[in-house]
Amino acid sequence: MARRKRKPDADPIINKPLSEDYVRQGSYSWVEPHHERWQLLIKIAISALGLVLLALPALLELLGGGGAGSGPGAASEAGTAGPHSGELPLFFLIPFAGMLLSIALFPLFKPHWWEKNLFFVAVFWALAFLLPFACFFGPYLAGAEFFEIVLLDYLPFVVLLWGLFVVTGGIVVRSSIQATPGVNLALLLISTALASWMGTTGASMLFIRIVLRANAWRKQRAHVIIFFIFLVANIGGSLTPIGDPPLFLGFLRGVPFFWTLELLPMMLLNTAVLLGVFYLIDRRMYARELAAGRRPAPRHKAAAGRGGAGGGRGGRDAGGADGGAAGAGDRIVTARAGAADSGGGRAAAKAGAADGGRRAAAGAGGGDHTGNSKRRIQFAGLHNLVFLAMIVGAVILSGMMGTMDALKDPATGEIYGLPFLYGIQLPLNNAVQMAIILISGVLAWLTTKKQYHELNEFGWEPIKEVAALFIGIFVTMIPALELLHSYGPNLGLSEAWQFFWATGLLSSFLDNAPTYLVFLTTATTLGFEGVVTSLGPISNQLLLAVSTGAVFMGANTYIGNAPNFMVRSIAEKHHVKMPSFFGYIGWSAAILLPLFLLDTLIFFVF
Repeated sequence: MARRKRKPDADPIINKPLSEDYVRQGSYSWVEPHHERWQLLIKIAISALGLVLLALPALLELLGGGGAGSGPGAASEAGTAGPHSGELPLFFLIPFAGMLLSIALFPLFKPHWWEKNLFFVAVFWALAFLLPFACFFGPYLAGAEFFEIVLLDYLPFVVLLWGLFVVTGGIVVRSSIQATPGVNLALLLISTALASWMGTTGASMLFIRIVLRANAWRKQRAHVIIFFIFLVANIGGSLTPIGDPPLFLGFLRGVPFFWTLELLPMMLLNTAVLLGVFYLIDRRMYARELAAGRRPAPRHKAAAGRGGAGGGRGGRDAGGADGGAAGAGDRIVTARAGAADSGGGRAAAKAGAADGGRRAAAGAGGGDHTGNSKRRIQFAGLHNLVFLAMIVGAVILSGMMGTMDALKDPATGEIYGLPFLYGIQLPLNNAVQMAIILISGVLAWLTTKKQYHELNEFGWEPIKEVAALFIGIFVTMIPALELLHSYGPNLGLSEAWQFFWATGLLSSFLDNAPTYLVFLTTATTLGFEGVVTSLGPISNQLLLAVSTGAVFMGANTYIGNAPNFMVRSIAEKHHVKMPSFFGYIGWSAAILLPLFLLDTLIFFVF
């Protein structure tokens, strides 16, 4: 007998209405708006057409149909007078600046239009770079540059983010813990400590939902997410090559795996200062919540028998209209949450006396439907930890394969790869890493119950937004990286503090992994003895400066590190009003830049 489809109107475990965001994100395909399907088809068609056009010069050359000026020889000739010689015109940086300004300004002035059209904005700016580039240096070189950065940088980047997003999206932590300054401090400390061992992206995706649920009763919570980005999405990943992509690139180029523990003193200082500042700010915000009449839901007392009045008070106990919305959309109901929490805010208030009494009784009897009303924290979907371990293991395996002589071409010293167009090869270790991550993500999705995704309000919007925006960023930053490669050794950098700030400030707006690599290469040309890498020896101080600059200052902007944007997107889906692009920079300038000046004095000057 055919299985009947359940209408997406209520959560099957906690009897809570599903959020409008969850339904709108298309998790239930039969309620996805018709126009969004057409928009998806248009995006697929544009992507396919663009890839075909960019691959066409190489395909014609392979078929023997490429005319003069279209083959590899022409590409190399163009390259000798083009982007690899330091003669790339500066106006090629305009699309990258336009991409950054679009991210900063459109959400301020055209937020709804931006949400629906950010993919087309990214494509526009990518074409604004590629088309003039093809006119100057030929379509062959333009296609080669595009596929090189997509295949070698963007694709592994997105696959890793996708895998961690899917796997952690199936891990549910159900708790009656309510956010106080002490609770928030503990959550930030724990998640920061784990970021180095499961990656900033993995830790961010796993803990952000826990933090959001604990703070669901609060109206002012954007500051919690901002410090979460500072600590968990960036600084917390500084102790191992698994923690952040720049450190992993260093590991691939010979930096010892445990050398990154040299960053521990600087990481501890920054973490301690940021946690102290956060606690002071959160105490003040918490006092404002209490003064406004908002209170955490009671943990011990169930309000059975209060009926409609108890249910009606559920929204007010959560903080008025805002608290009621949070209770209905964000909160996980647990056994000890009491009637005000299990009433679901506005939903209980509107349901009347009978419904309020029923929900209150459910809360008193064990709102988690387990019969165990004394447990404060419950977990579900823990089998996904196996897939999370597979992803972390895939990253480590990739690094180990990159150092194996048996997998390297004796003539070039490069690791063997899978051939692609334009003579580009996908390194074998990257291919194995992506294959394991894709398998882990698919298995996690297939083996996770739909209820767990519903409890996490899992939707594809955050990863789609990151994938769309970063294809534009990666493509338009090609000339910026080329100019760095050309002029990096001539920038006059020689002191550790100079490398710290140069690497950090550029990592705030460019992808921090290639920026790290550029300045690592530059530092190895100075002839200092120290850590031996495949690029040459580099002094311990310079390596410390480049590493911390890339990792720490990725927190300066939303685009400095990929988890930043994903955390912001998830928070906004949970009704947290986050600062704009420039608003976030205001926070980082006020808090992080003075801290980085202190780092400079302590670790690189005195």
